[in-house]
Parts: sequence; structure tokens; C-alpha cells
Amino acid sequence: MNKREIDRLLPAAYDAIQNGGFIENGKIDPAFRGQIASYGSAIANGSLLAATAFFSKQGNASVDRSLLMKAINQLLPQLGIPATGDTLFDTIRKHWGTTTAQHNDMTEKVLICATALKLAFNLFFLEDKNQSKDKKPAEAVQEEVGSES
Repeated sequence: MNKREIDRLLPAAYDAIQNGGFIENGKIDPAFRGQIASYGSAIANGSLLAATAFFSKQGNASVDRSLLMKAINQLLPQLGIPATGDTLFDTIRKHWGTTTAQHNDMTEKVLICATALKLAFNLFFLEDKNQSKDKKPAEAVQEEVGSES
């Protein structure tokens, strides 16, 4: 994987996240980072087309995975793959080619986009799913415990 290409895509990945419907109440659901990592793993262990078809629908995921596919589709033109389809699956299918070299090239470019997105998520505040609204901050709990003695 070409690290320079990933670095070059980071600003565009940041914009894709910022404008792609990922942010809710100023924060991003951390499940998006898990889903993009799972997508990369599904490609590595299976195939690009199968992984893309699977992640194009929400399924049982807690977040809308199709947003990730749309963001990757937006990044591909910067790697020389015009987004010719409405969906990432359509774009891949139209540029898939017939040789193993063409398949490997497309797979690498999609993985570069996915990696840039995954890294760009680090630039945003992630929603803390562990802290419920009923829980008190740690300092308040410590003050209450300290005042009881």
C-alpha cells in the first residue's frame, strides 16, 4: 500500500467525513471506525466485490455503513478512478477489468481510500458510548464520597 497516496488523500477523507453525514451532535459514532476496519479485513480475507456488496447495506450494524461506501466512492477519483456509478459497487464493477492485475489495482486503490478514511476519523471527536447520561462525572462522585467521611 502506498503511504504517499494515503497521506495525499487525508484532507479529502477529512472533508468526506465532515460533509458525509457521519457527524451527529458534533461527534462521530465510534462504530464507524470499527466498520471501516472490518471492511478492509473483509476485502483482505474475501474479495473486493463481495465485501463492497455486503457493506453497501446497513445489515445489523449500529451505523449506516453505506455512508462509508459513499465516502470511498468520493475519494476514488483522486486515485484516477472516476466515480462512474451511483454506488461504490457500480464504480468498482465498471472499472474491474478482466485481468488479475486490474483486480489487484482496483483492490489496492479502494484499500488506500478506506485507510485514509480510517485515519481521518482520528481527527474528530468520537461519541463516548460508555458514559450514559445518568452517570455523574468522576470528579462529582469523588466529591460526594469525600463529603460523606
